[in-house]
Order: sequence, then structure tokens, then C-alpha cells
Amino acid sequence: MTWGDVYWLMFFFWAFLLALSFLSRRMNEGLMAVGGLTGIAWGILLLKETLILATIIIFLNFYILFYALFEEGK
Repeated sequence: MTWGDVYWLMFFFWAFLLALSFLSRRMNEGLMAVGGLTGIAWGILLLKETLILATIIIFLNFYILFYALFEEGK
């Protein structure tokens, strides 16, 4: 298994978690938070390949994580 395979597997796992959280009857905060954490880990793995894409992914997933933890509970 190469690093490219790991990147794709993490991407599909991330997309699957976020799709499940958005497709549920009400947005599931737990799935969204786990998706955000997975996306952050995916971005950190991508740092050695491309800095700009990894930075965008990390900040997007921090936003998703904080939205799931703090905004959705209101």
C-alpha cells in the first residue's frame, strides 16, 4: 500500500462520515465531529505532499469540527 492509497482511503472515509451526518434525519453531531477529526488527520498526512491543499483541508475540517461541537448544540 502506497501513500497515495492511504490518502484516497482517508478521503473516502472522511466523505462517507460527512455524508452520513448530513443525510441523517437531523445532522448527527458525533459523526460530523469524527469526520472533522478524520479530515484534520488527512490534511496532516497531506502536508508532506502539498502545503496549500493540506492547509485548506485542515482549516475546513477545524471549521466542521467546531461547528459540530459548539454551533449545532444550540
